Amino acid sequence: MPYAFETDGAKIYRQSFATIRAEADLSGFHEDEEGVVVRMIHAAGMVGLEHHIQFTAGMATAARAALKAGAPILCDVRMVSEGITRPRLPADNPVICSLNERGVPELAKELKTTRSAAAVEFWRPRLAGAVIAIGNAPTALFHLLNMLEESDCPRPAAIIGCPVGFVGAVESKAALISNPPAPALIVEGRLGRFCNHGCSSQRACKQKRIKNSQMGKIICAGLGPGDPDLISVRADRLIRSARHVAYFRKKGKQGNARRIVEGILSEGCMEYAMEYPVTTELPFDSPEYIAQLAAFYDEWTSRLAGLAEGADVIVLCEGDPLFYGSFMHLFVRLRERAEVEIIPGVPGMVGCWNVTDLPMTWGDDVLSVLMGTLTEDDLVHHMHGADALVIMKTGRNLPKVRRALERVGRLQDAWLVERGTMPGERIARLAEVETSDCPYFATVLVAGQGRRPEAAE
Repeated sequence: MPYAFETDGAKIYRQSFATIRAEADLSGFHEDEEGVVVRMIHAAGMVGLEHHIQFTAGMATAARAALKAGAPILCDVRMVSEGITRPRLPADNPVICSLNERGVPELAKELKTTRSAAAVEFWRPRLAGAVIAIGNAPTALFHLLNMLEESDCPRPAAIIGCPVGFVGAVESKAALISNPPAPALIVEGRLGRFCNHGCSSQRACKQKRIKNSQMGKIICAGLGPGDPDLISVRADRLIRSARHVAYFRKKGKQGNARRIVEGILSEGCMEYAMEYPVTTELPFDSPEYIAQLAAFYDEWTSRLAGLAEGADVIVLCEGDPLFYGSFMHLFVRLRERAEVEIIPGVPGMVGCWNVTDLPMTWGDDVLSVLMGTLTEDDLVHHMHGADALVIMKTGRNLPKVRRALERVGRLQDAWLVERGTMPGERIARLAEVETSDCPYFATVLVAGQGRRPEAAE
């Protein structure tokens, strides 16, 4: 019996795109990116691909403008260049693959690299303002990025970096998106390959995602309070052998976690600095602050999950990851998308009370850990119910913390520890400190005086 099936090509297209828009989550993309993502999902036959696609700001707009201006499209392999539908290009754009140019094999031998990487050298005369489409070879993308480190190397208008494979694909795309020399688009992880240029609203051919037992996992390593000697043996071993390391930091700063592991990371380790979009510039309970931080954690959840498709990723966290750590916000998002492991660390407060030689709790003492961000009245309320106190997130909150301790009669017992176990450590009685100058990494300690076995005098 003959099969009945849809034969109207236009109708098939319309139904396909309607299905994609109904099932895919396109909410995270700008209007100029959405059409590109839809085409990529259509070509791959894979709703869910959208979670692995990353654009830098303005990439889709920049690529379209370049194509309309007649820019050439430079491709790493023929399967990419041949997949481009020439009649749909806006300006009869040249589509160039230099892989089979004369001299490529010889240059590859001279440079001690692959033919795909050597062929990128032939792009130099056409590179200015071009649209780059790399859909196969990680070595081609790495070579391009090295070329663009040269001050006199022409700059392309946009780069689509979607190489595939088990060696270098994850790393080359991560290198592109973390430090883009031009507006860029990638598909995270081992996913990749497309048959033509998505930014001209053409079909993109993405390799179907294949689950396998060799997928990596995300390991959050607690680093302890700040002294590298206090990193656990297990965390130290994993960090030294890591190929991918991510860490939080404030914009323009090295980051405390990165400072702790200085000299420990292996040569060639890929680093991913997760820069907070905002720290203390906005009130922590304001809608804008919450929205920016939520988007930040959502973005890095997707990026880390993509990286973990090809290799283990070590996320560095000061103190213990599950004790007021930023990683907790990633953990609750990641655990449904990737395998996550946590290596405990010595909490920062433990390091602080040890550098003061201060026994913190005795017998039945109740210890309360408070945040300096609480209101003064809330601080007082909790202080009344505790024998021993640890107050974190002091910084600009220190005057309020001091007033609260004075109200409950504990100021004379309070110690301020700045950068405990770290370079620049300072320990002083809080009552003797000028409260206008206090770093973020400062902790206030008040020891308990509870039950202990002592002989009566």
